[in-house]
Amino acid sequence: AGLGISALRKQLPTDTTRERASGIAGELDTTIAELRATIYSLRAHAGETESPSSHILRAIRRASAPLDFTPALRLGDNIDALTDETTLTHLLAVITEALSNVGRHAHAHTVELSIERTDDTLTLVLRDDGIGFIAPVAESGLANLRQRAAELGGTLVIDSAPGEGTTLRWVVPMPAEA
Repeated sequence: AGLGISALRKQLPTDTTRERASGIAGELDTTIAELRATIYSLRAHAGETESPSSHILRAIRRASAPLDFTPALRLGDNIDALTDETTLTHLLAVITEALSNVGRHAHAHTVELSIERTDDTLTLVLRDDGIGFIAPVAESGLANLRQRAAELGGTLVIDSAPGEGTTLRWVVPMPAEA
C-alpha cells in the first residue's frame, strides 16, 4: 500500500495532495512499526521490560507532535535485539533532538527516519526536505548529538546545503554482548 501511494503521489495534481499522500505513506510506515512492536511485546514473557522499538516509537511520536506531518519511519528487524541501555538512552535523545531541530529550523515538509542495527553498529539516518544550511556558527543541538556519538565511540555526519535539505547520519558501534 505504501509503495502504491508513493507511486501515485507523483501523479497527483497539487503540492497539497502530494504532501497528504506522503503523510499517509508515513502513517502506514509508523503503523507497521507499531504492529511489529506489538507483536514483539505479545511474544515477550510476562514481567519483561518494554521493547526498544516501543521506546523508539514513543520518542518519535512525542518529538514529531509539533510537526505538520508524520515522519516516514523504517525500523530494521534487529532493533529489539538492542539490549544496551546506555546506547538506547543515547539513541532516544538523538531522535528527540534531531526531530526537534527539524521542527525549529528546517521548514521541512517531509522527514524520513531510518534506524538499523547490525551485530557491529547502530545507525540512525534522518533526511528532511527543508531549507538546509551552511555549517552553523553555534551548533548547540548538533554538538549534543556529536557528543553522544563520541561518548559511544561513534560518529555524526551531517550533509546539508541551502535549499537542498539535510541528512544526518549517527553511527555508533554495538557493545559486545556479555
